[in-house]
Amino acid sequence: MTKTLIIIQREYLTRVRKKSFVIMTLLTPLLMIALIGMPVWLSEANSAETKEIIVIDQTGKQESVFLPNETHQEETSVESALIIGMATAVLIYFFILVYGAMVLRGVVEEKSNRIVEIVISSVHPFELMVGKIVGIALVGLTQFSIWAVIAAILTNFMEIPTIPVQSVIPALSAMNLVEIAFFFIVYFLGGYLLYASLFAAIGAASNSETDTQQFMLPIILPVIFAMLVAVNSASNPDGQLAFWTSLIPFTSPIVMMIRIPAGNVPAWELILSVSLLLLSFAGTTWLAAKIYRTGILMYGKKVTYREIWKWIKYK
Repeated sequence: MTKTLIIIQREYLTRVRKKSFVIMTLLTPLLMIALIGMPVWLSEANSAETKEIIVIDQTGKQESVFLPNETHQEETSVESALIIGMATAVLIYFFILVYGAMVLRGVVEEKSNRIVEIVISSVHPFELMVGKIVGIALVGLTQFSIWAVIAAILTNFMEIPTIPVQSVIPALSAMNLVEIAFFFIVYFLGGYLLYASLFAAIGAASNSETDTQQFMLPIILPVIFAMLVAVNSASNPDGQLAFWTSLIPFTSPIVMMIRIPAGNVPAWELILSVSLLLLSFAGTTWLAAKIYRTGILMYGKKVTYREIWKWIKYK
């Protein structure tokens, strides 16, 4: 356990001290505010419209009646659920791809530099894999925390168009924000750990980043598919496609976060989805560890799927 903590500390400090980490951490919130602020501003502009209804009675007399948008509160509630759902889904999607790829590059770099030969002499391969995955996860969480603080500061000092507070509060109060936050953390961590272990296994089975391309497609396709389903499910969160993909572990972290803010997900679906995700994480970690322990010291040979299957069967 002590060795794993040392690896976690090394992975974390090595990355947060890089100039690229500091630059991206400071610039990204500006882009995010621009991307989020524009649709909110457009939504506010459209929702403030007043409708004019022309009434003509049997005598032919014409009257104009001006009605405020009575469905504004309901529309705001739907828009708030959509914004929260899409924001959480995009965060999970972004985190899996960016920091999962960081795990892969880290493993390949250490393997190509032969550093891992020295490290593996005193650390079990499984401890090394877990330490790398957790360390990079902490880097990502640190970056997200800094982004949240910067975004909060910028929104206080800049005039960013928002939906009126009096219409947002009822919409948010109708949602179970504690439930949304809890399941976001569960799916956020579960999704990352599930894919990060597979990225680590790919890195261990490759001699360079070029060699990883043959194994990347089966890993990335479910993530991209999940994001496409999430976009489609935003208008129909209770559809059959959204239902099934929110249960499948490789797509549930993204799709389920679209459904939860709408408040229509039965408890048994949530329990089943989370249980399948945790079981799949345990299975992929076990699978990745068997690939990692053999592949991390394999050099000069182009690995095939058949070869990987042999590694998995090794006792």
